[in-house]
Amino acid sequence: MFRKFLSCLLIPSIIACSFLSADSFRDREEEDNPFGRHFFWDNEFYYYQDADFTDIADSIRYYEGRSELRYQFGIDPEHAIYIGGGYELIGLKWLANPHFSDDRFERFIATVGLVSVCFTDWVWKSRISLYSDLDEAFRHRYNLYEGMAWGTYDWNHRTNVHIGLLARIGMHQEDIYPILGFDYRPTQCWEFSVIFPMDTSIMYHPNEDWSMGVAIRYAKTRARVGALETVPNAIFEYMNYGGELRLNFHPHPAFKLSLVGGSTISGEIEVFDATGNTIDKQDIDPSIYFGGSLDLIY
Repeated sequence: MFRKFLSCLLIPSIIACSFLSADSFRDREEEDNPFGRHFFWDNEFYYYQDADFTDIADSIRYYEGRSELRYQFGIDPEHAIYIGGGYELIGLKWLANPHFSDDRFERFIATVGLVSVCFTDWVWKSRISLYSDLDEAFRHRYNLYEGMAWGTYDWNHRTNVHIGLLARIGMHQEDIYPILGFDYRPTQCWEFSVIFPMDTSIMYHPNEDWSMGVAIRYAKTRARVGALETVPNAIFEYMNYGGELRLNFHPHPAFKLSLVGGSTISGEIEVFDATGNTIDKQDIDPSIYFGGSLDLIY
């Protein structure tokens, strides 16, 4: 089911990482300028096992994966621009789906963004991203657009404050979320993050290379099906939230591996017709999930 995705993305990532020499890692650690010219390769995959519906005798399984390559270059000592492209895979296995038979959705990702440190003690990151269905070749009704502006303020050597906005538009949705919270590191070993909706976690760092802890994960996705389905051009929105155990291996600035496993607490799936009117909505019981991410810098 997702073997092809793993072999196409994670295996090349591991092979590519083997070509990064120790000298290249040391060069990045000693680099004072946070910009320069770098490639960022981010990969992630999460699999949610079968979950029963709360009110009907049915079940659903979900998985998602992404791989994105970005090129960042500094335009002056205080600003950098990045551009990127990638691939997203969504799988939705609804056992007795009365609305559509599509169960696999693939998207192209295009991103442009800006990083700025022009304000004292602030780091600002902003981006605009397009998610376009590969089967429908950039047709507007199948596109999703996402924009973000996220500022991090260095309050003191232990605390950062986060503010910003996250917007998602497309397929008859217009969602805007505030980014608000803080991260706090009272000692070298402990780190607390409460940043809605980006990261809520408690992490323990036994040394510089490893960290482990607990976190809350929130998943939400939206996609449109084809014109030949039972409900032509229907839209579905799947979402859940849950708690997980997290293990990170980060031996160098150019390499980070993260593994997670946990359980959802609750979820739901909502189906809309082609014009955005709700035709079905079902609550979903808890289920086990697992996954991970691999991030590389060249």
